[in-house]
Amino acid sequence: MNLQNISMSIWSRKFLTSLCLLVILGMTVSCLPFFNGPDIVTRKNFEEWAKNVGITYRNASYKVTSTDETSASVEITVEAKMREDDSWEEYQTTVRLTKQNNEWKAPTSFALLPSPRTLKTRQAVQDITATVAVAQQQATSAVRQTAINATAALQETRLAESQQQANANATVSAATATAIQRTRIAEATQQASIRATASAERTIFINKTLTMQTIERDSSAFRSYYKEVEFILVGVEQADANSLLWNFYLWNHNTRGEFGISDGRTSYVVSSDGKKYNALAWNDVQTVAGERKDFTIAFNAPTRSGETYKLFLFTNFQSRDFYYVFVQWQPFEVKLK
Repeated sequence: MNLQNISMSIWSRKFLTSLCLLVILGMTVSCLPFFNGPDIVTRKNFEEWAKNVGITYRNASYKVTSTDETSASVEITVEAKMREDDSWEEYQTTVRLTKQNNEWKAPTSFALLPSPRTLKTRQAVQDITATVAVAQQQATSAVRQTAINATAALQETRLAESQQQANANATVSAATATAIQRTRIAEATQQASIRATASAERTIFINKTLTMQTIERDSSAFRSYYKEVEFILVGVEQADANSLLWNFYLWNHNTRGEFGISDGRTSYVVSSDGKKYNALAWNDVQTVAGERKDFTIAFNAPTRSGETYKLFLFTNFQSRDFYYVFVQWQPFEVKLK
């Protein structure tokens, strides 16, 4: 009787152990989808892709927006720096996954675009910059108008003095007074003509396409789109004694999509004596298909006649098919008039 009880006890323990193993195995299998869901697969592929292309990011989220038996959509939201000296900005993209052999397949490359919040922030910055520029322009116009008014008042004073002198001097005829006035008008006209000619002489017209020296994040999509884009250096203007303006235009001849240019890193010019002058901040330029936009990059550099400057230009190009293609252009030299 004791042997029979012992045998039954051993058999019961084996049965309970086997039952527990089956329960654990069933729970593991039922939980597998949670460890290999579309958001998890997307996260793995995105982390690998970001590491390969060298993007710094944080606070990433992966939200499943739709799913069925064969496909799913996942929205990715991250804060990222496209370059080391960039500030943190929010980017988003939505990818589509397909299910093959009961496993989710996610893309291995991703096109991050600025989120609506980022675009709104950028627009606010541009609006503030534009407001400051308008205020500066209005202040400059006010100073110029004051100078014009002062000049006009001085001219009126001189004309009044001349008239008094003519009245006091009985020997000066009306014809002589008229001749004096005409001479002064002729002198003023000549001076205005001289100033206009000098302004034209301070502008150097170039109208050339710059040559790419190095390209980072190059792709066939970028090459194909850029074939229908004109990026032209129009000319260099000596605005004043310490202001050098490099004028460009970007013309998008494509029939679809958008194309933009921005500051890749701080561009600069180098004078003939080796001094370096960094470019002032300039706004991104975005064009839609068929659109042309002009823009200027300014430098606080002396504009002495005969001075030679070499431009070192760095830009980024981006669209929906490619982003932040970094281009370093071959240095371009200009000799001032």
